[in-house]
Amino acid sequence: ASGGDSYIVYLDNPQQTEYLMLDNRQRTGWDAALQGQGMLITHIDYKEGFWTNHTVNNIKNHQRMTIFHADNDTTNYIQSYVGDPYPYDPAEVWTPYLTDKYPTVDEMIDHINERYNSTYTKQPNNSLTATSTPAIFQYNGTHAHLPVDNRDITDITQHDDGTMSFLFRGGGTSAIRPTTTAIPYHSIYYTADGHRISRPQRGLNLIRRTDGTVRKIFLKD
Repeated sequence: ASGGDSYIVYLDNPQQTEYLMLDNRQRTGWDAALQGQGMLITHIDYKEGFWTNHTVNNIKNHQRMTIFHADNDTTNYIQSYVGDPYPYDPAEVWTPYLTDKYPTVDEMIDHINERYNSTYTKQPNNSLTATSTPAIFQYNGTHAHLPVDNRDITDITQHDDGTMSFLFRGGGTSAIRPTTTAIPYHSIYYTADGHRISRPQRGLNLIRRTDGTVRKIFLKD
């Protein structure tokens, strides 16, 4: 909402067309009406034809641009949107909905899961790893959910000032450097949907530097 940077985590596809995009989404500006806030992690498996033909998510078992739901629920029940960003705290999400009939968070989650055929987890979730729920996966040229190693995103934390922090591959925050680091670099350019281009073009561009950072720029006419 404030025009900050996104981080991209590439998976095992050698063409770098399958990756995760990490965004800090807070209830400010254009995002003021969001149900939830925090880090939104989007899985993208880019293939030009699906974007050109507007069929990005037409295949149920191969969604090419969709988020990981921190609360592990993919239904369209309105409260499911509150728990989509990381970190997920069931007490924070469900306490406002407690009733005399369902006086505890666990009872409320059981009720919602049964009524709406949902899969909300009762456990807090601040990580996306190979063994978390939900777990990180990749297609890598198939229609199957294949395991991903060495891409763990852990200790996702929302701070009082609206910033987010996390650990990548179990390391410190220096594992992904801030984009303001003043070191020599070479840039690789991508369109907003992840298609590699030789130079920035009109509109939104993603720039990946050899120091591992990714930033967004918008070029006007």
